Amino acid sequence: MRCILVILDGIGDRGQDCFGGKTPLYAAYTPHLDHLAAIGMNGLYHTILQGIPMSSETAHFLIFGYDLRDFPGRGYIEAKGKGIPLKDTDVAVLCHLCCVESNGGNLWLRWGRPEIDGGAAEALMKEVESYESDGIRIHLRHSKGIDGFVIMEGEVSDRITDSDPIYEGKPV
Repeated sequence: MRCILVILDGIGDRGQDCFGGKTPLYAAYTPHLDHLAAIGMNGLYHTILQGIPMSSETAHFLIFGYDLRDFPGRGYIEAKGKGIPLKDTDVAVLCHLCCVESNGGNLWLRWGRPEIDGGAAEALMKEVESYESDGIRIHLRHSKGIDGFVIMEGEVSDRITDSDPIYEGKPV
């Protein structure tokens, strides 16, 4: 038997006044989704517990039957998917170029994507491609557009955090 798994990731929404209180999906004309729902099986799946949100990549990892303790992180999975050679001990994280402004001695995240084309972004990343200190090697690899990967080798921990405040108007 063949099976197709369709994951409508991120489709949850709230009712909108402009749609008479309906969600955008409920208000939309969706004959193909309606057909798939009619001939297939569908339902809700809570990867941990109902009401506990998690990132898409973590939820997908669990949906496909993997143990959460084995989750290598989205950066590692995407870097492997792009053909970047990685060792099991490497740490790979996603990176995105962003805009910041200096204000009051701090750097502040400026909203919006940098207005830079993929070729210029790739050239910029190549300029700062590698750094090495105390046996730790850090490589910056371009992916597409303003996106890339930071690959860390050596005695590095996978328990790292970033300084992205996520919201505009917050210090980096």
